[in-house]
Amino acid sequence: MHTLKHIITAALLLCTATAFAYDFEVNGIYYNIISDSEVEVTSGDNKYVGDIVIPEQVTHEGITYNVVAIRFYAFDVCKKLTSITLPESITEIGDGAFGSCYELTSINIPENVSRIGGGAFGYCMKLTSVTMPANISYIGGGAFDRTPFYENLPDGIVYFNKVLYSYKGEMPENTSISIKDGTVSISPNAFRYCSNLIAVNIPNTVKTIGKEAFCGCTGLKSVEIPNGVTIIEQEVFGSCSSLKTITIPESVTSLKGYAMINCSALEHIYNHAKTPAYCSEGVFENVPAETCVLHVPAGHIEAYQAADGWKDFANIVGDQAGIEDITTADAPAEYFDMRGMKVTDPTNGIFIKKQGNTTEKVLL
Repeated sequence: MHTLKHIITAALLLCTATAFAYDFEVNGIYYNIISDSEVEVTSGDNKYVGDIVIPEQVTHEGITYNVVAIRFYAFDVCKKLTSITLPESITEIGDGAFGSCYELTSINIPENVSRIGGGAFGYCMKLTSVTMPANISYIGGGAFDRTPFYENLPDGIVYFNKVLYSYKGEMPENTSISIKDGTVSISPNAFRYCSNLIAVNIPNTVKTIGKEAFCGCTGLKSVEIPNGVTIIEQEVFGSCSSLKTITIPESVTSLKGYAMINCSALEHIYNHAKTPAYCSEGVFENVPAETCVLHVPAGHIEAYQAADGWKDFANIVGDQAGIEDITTADAPAEYFDMRGMKVTDPTNGIFIKKQGNTTEKVLL
């Protein structure tokens, strides 16, 4: 049912992409007013062709506006667009903004752009050069699909500055990944269907994990979501059929639809939030709620027993297990799982290593 909903939603979005109106037009460029002082570039009566230069400011009816965004699908299928110059005032490029601009060969994305939407430059068949801003914090899934720019990149993890955009190529068997520190977001679909991924270490610098980022990672056994992530997106861990444990930080306030659908092997959920996060439809669909143990902060069991989504778990326990409970010792090294339980033979996962007075998280 949820798949059908996705199809219908996508169809409606495509329909509206060509149906919305513009507020005014100046020198062949169409704009929507989004505030008293700001506008976004949008589509209009005619397709954009040739070399287009977007100004930093535009004046209409005596009011001067700053041009701050490219609206979703604004230049979609502008097959005769040969170049686009964006002003430094731009901060966002919307979904599909330049999709299927077949003649576009290069793009210089201004330094103030922090967000690039999904499919923004997808199917730009001649796009070979992209200048990426240093402070980009979000890139949507498929933003550069079917472009020479992306296809010419080496296989493996693709980073665009602080964004982990995707895993490119065939992943080797029994792959463990430690995402580099300083990464702020993981793009939607980044590791989708990477069935050979068995372990991933996500640093605390990551604040956003896009929808379906780990969907279909059937070899993944455990995940610790970093503190600072506030939303667990749609199907982000969907069909991770070997996932046994997941740790949810206190920063998470919402779980989107089907976030953990078909995680049929789940045995333990470690939730550190005292207030239950809001659960959308089907978050735990086909999760074994009768046997999976939901660990919550001591003294907050009743809140989870009354909360939608969480109350379906038969075993809700209050505990405070964690690294604080581990006693330091002089060498040799000791290993503990993310619950603070000692492990005698740690393999293929994320563990807490204690050696002397040193404590660190390691990926084995």
